[in-house]
Order: sequence, then C-alpha cells, then structure tokens
Amino acid sequence: MHSTSGGSVSGLSRRMLLRGGMMAAALTAAGSPVAAADPAAGLPTVDELWDAQLRLNDLGPRFTGNAAHRGFVDYIDTSLRDMGIQVIRDRVSFTRWEAGRFDLRLDGTPLRTAGYVPYSGSTGPEGVEGELVYAGTDPRDGFPPGSLQDRIVVTDARSVLLPVSMVRPVFEYLHDPDGTVADSETISGIALSFSTPLTVFRLAGARAVILVLDASPENAAGQYVPFLYPLAGMPGLIVDRETGARLRERARTGGRAHLTLEATVEPGATTDDVIGLLPGASDEISLINTHTDGPNAIEENGPLALLALARKLSAIPREQRRRSYAFLFATGHIAVEVGDTQRFIGNHPDLIRRAASALTIEHLGGLQWIDDPVLGYHATGQPDFLPLLTSQNPALWTTARDAVQANDLRRGVVIRAIMNAGMPGVGSVLNAVGVPTVAALGTPPYLLSWADNGHIDKLDPHLLHRQVRTCADILDRLDAAPRLDLALGGTLLQGGGQLLPEVLGAGWNAARSILPFAGQFGIVSQ
Repeated sequence: MHSTSGGSVSGLSRRMLLRGGMMAAALTAAGSPVAAADPAAGLPTVDELWDAQLRLNDLGPRFTGNAAHRGFVDYIDTSLRDMGIQVIRDRVSFTRWEAGRFDLRLDGTPLRTAGYVPYSGSTGPEGVEGELVYAGTDPRDGFPPGSLQDRIVVTDARSVLLPVSMVRPVFEYLHDPDGTVADSETISGIALSFSTPLTVFRLAGARAVILVLDASPENAAGQYVPFLYPLAGMPGLIVDRETGARLRERARTGGRAHLTLEATVEPGATTDDVIGLLPGASDEISLINTHTDGPNAIEENGPLALLALARKLSAIPREQRRRSYAFLFATGHIAVEVGDTQRFIGNHPDLIRRAASALTIEHLGGLQWIDDPVLGYHATGQPDFLPLLTSQNPALWTTARDAVQANDLRRGVVIRAIMNAGMPGVGSVLNAVGVPTVAALGTPPYLLSWADNGHIDKLDPHLLHRQVRTCADILDRLDAAPRLDLALGGTLLQGGGQLLPEVLGAGWNAARSILPFAGQFGIVSQ
C-alpha cells in the first residue's frame, strides 16, 4: 500500500527545493535553441530529460491537491518564471479525498486486495460487514431502493480494450516499418476501466462495493480506476480476477465479507492551474497543454515535455517566434469535481479565440506490457503504442504523420477523431470547441496504477526523448502553417469564436472523458 501521510508540507517544500533545482538544471542545460529544422535543437539531452523524470518520480503519487502535487505545481511556476515567461495561476476549491488503510476479509479470512475506488467513501477504522451479492458487469439500470440493503456488492468493471484488428481501419497511419505489430495486440488496457457510479449502490442501501478488474494480480495492483466520478459516499475496494472469482462464488452461497477503507475528506482544499504566456511575433497562439496530477512516473510526465519546449522557445528572440505561446498545466484530471481543461476555456476565452492550434502531451516513454492468461503480466520488449489523435482537418493528421515518420517513432499511431468530442484526455474539450488539436497520449495498462517504484522500470529514456522530440517537431510544423489551413476542414469555432455552452456546462464531462472515444467503436455502451 502506498503511504497516505505524505509527510509535512514544509518538509516536502524543502525536498522540492532540492529536487526542483536539479530537475530544472536537467531541463534547461541544453544548448541555445535556434529556429531550425532540427526539432531536437534546444531540447534536453536523453540523460538530462531522464534525470528530470527520475526526480519527478521521487515525489511519489501526485494525487490532486496533495502535498507532492502542490510542490510540483509550485516547481512548474518557478521554472516558467525563471525562463522569463509570464505566469497566471487559476485556483479552484474542491473536496479532496485520499485513501488510507484498507482491508478485505471473506468469512473471516484475509483476501488479496488490489486497491480502492477513488473518491468512493470511507468505512472508518471499524469497517463494515455484510452478506455478499453479485450485481453483474457494470449494471447501468440501477436497483430499487432498499434492494441491496446492508449488502456488500460484488460487481465487474468494464474495460476498454481496442484490438488492433478492430481499430486498424480508422488508423490514418501506423509507423511499423519492421512489421512488429500483431492484430491481436491492444491499444489500451485495464487502465481504461469503467463501472456503474457507486452512488447507484448507495441509493439501493448497500454498505460497500467490491469492484472486480479482469486483470492478473500484478496488473490490477494499485489501479486508480475509475476516476470519472465525484465523491460517492460509498466505500469501494478493487480486486483482481482471481479474487473476484472467489467472491462471486461465495456471493451465490451466502458468504459474508468485512471491508475496511479509511479515508480523509478535506472540504475546501485548493489546487491550481498554471498558465505560462510567451509572446511572439504574432498575436495568434499555439496552445500546448497537459495536466499535473497523477499516481506514477508516466501519469503525468507531460509537464516535463512542456517545460522542455518552453525553455527551447523562450530562448528564441521574440521576433523569430512565429506565434505566441500559452502553456497550460491543468490540475484536476483525476479529481472529477475539479475538472481540467474546460475550466481554462471558461476562464480565458480570449486565449481560446486567438488559438491557431493546440498540442496536448500526456503519458510519454512507456514500454509495452501485456497481461496474458498464459504468460502472465510481462514486458514484450517493444515500445507501447503512442496514439496521436487529431481534429478532422487533413492538415493536422498529415502533420502528425510526417513528424512520426521523420523521427522514426515506432508504434506511433495517427488517428483522426471521428466526432468533435471523440478524443480522449485533456485535449478533448479543446477539440470540441473548435481549436485544431493534435493530442499525443499513451495508454499502457499501468497508466493509472500507483506502485512503490512509480513504475519507473516500465519507462525507457530513449523512447521518452524521441517522443518529446516528435512533439517538438509537430509544434514546429503547426507553427509553420497558416491558421486558416489548420482550421479549414476541421471544427471551426462556432459563432466566430463563441464557446459551445454544452461543453462548458453540465455536458463537459462526457466531452473530456474516454467514453466518446470508446463508444465510437461500440466497445462500451453510452
């Protein structure tokens, strides 16, 4: 189990000063950038970028608003200011939830537990006990009030698995010059899992929920899923497929379970977006965005790429910067009450109206791991797929394709969003409101799981650097294109730049989530 104490804020701040200084040195020690065709010009070296990655991982899980996350956000702020970049911080208040001790017992015998459902609830130290009942897979129709009274519910999660054979027809381009990709491989894994909101079970009278992932014990361990729901007031734990099979069987024969999940709830907690503004020769803006919260080394290391790009661009004279730049480091991606990019859109409509393009960067450097029923959870020795999703304009997907080819980014996949909101991650709402968007985001099975080592063993320094370089190349190509060329054939801002009210209102969550992306292939029901 990961530690939830996190130490004192002041202690973390001292560590951040030491680590932050060394991380900054790693990201800023490269030679003077020039506006050259070489996308690597001005970027950190492989070793420098990897050193920054290691120091980020040393912070531990950056759950939204915890001490490690706040320290990392402060470090980003300081780094941008040191580059001479104007910084804006947008603060948001929310109710922060963080898990502590958890335990599960079946008929008095301890069971292996993978983790807990984020923002589920708390039992207190005494826990809760009840008869088991099996509710099937992701039951969407709900239950009559009182029908689950005092029960502990066992239910299966629904995972988004996209076999290459199914999605290959929508690939605009797959970079696989050696033919290593098999149709049986999947582009996403257990990290993209969904369940019925736990409030459904609470309203039916249940005492707690046990969510079963279709994953081996090694793969299920620490999965921070699903993170798409607000605080439910219904404690929930996660188990792997083997433990789940035992629980299902005992649910059919009257078994009883005792479940403990202690958690702290902090109303009025705060967390900040960080926005860096760098003027150029034009008022048009190139928006580069990511998020700052995450449980491990890869989720989220996008800020390291943004800081590397910011250092490169800030060293170029203003008159040689073809556009102005806005760097968005959003908070709240894994705390749904907070939200992420849609808040920036609402707070800064002037920047959105000036945006010629957006480049979203998330989850870089991951190696492929497969959870095989026979061979178990293991590395394949290949890079994991890096999907690059684009708005519908052909100029965007050809830009992404050309950059992937030029940088020999093996297993880079270019996919054009089928719908305005059909793009996962923190770039989805930018695409939905009409900003021409390219979004690079890996989805390995360990993407959302916490671990003692942060899964740093599953990242590769050379792959990380190549992916950052590819993103720098995409940005160079976007900046070289006239704004109208990027917009034509895509999703122009409606009403001359008026924001879509359904995205900024109650419907924003569907636009930002993975569900539209999965739904377009019929993988999950809407």
